Amino acid sequence: MTAKHLGNLTELLCITAFYKEGYPVSIPYGENSNYDFIADISGHLIRVQVKTASKNQNESYSFSGRHNNKCYEKTSIDFFATYFNDNCYLIPVNECSTGKTLWLHTPKNN
Repeated sequence: MTAKHLGNLTELLCITAFYKEGYPVSIPYGENSNYDFIADISGHLIRVQVKTASKNQNESYSFSGRHNNKCYEKTSIDFFATYFNDNCYLIPVNECSTGKTLWLHTPKNN
């Protein structure tokens, strides 16, 4: 599977997760937006950028917070979303810089 196919699959899985929870989703036309979709959470619109996370050797998952060598800013997106282990994870953009590592368990070195 190519990186583009994997990215599209991750995006579809995240959109499906939002839709299953009853949140309407809008998708921008074309590929010129900083976000992949907008979710309507009880009348509050959030801009979501989907990133495919890679599993690390230490049982954590990581994704890049960059696009075209620039970090995403909170003026262009509200959240990152990723999908792994049959779950969608939503991370506020202000908790990321050049990337984000998600730990599902406490690491051995705390």
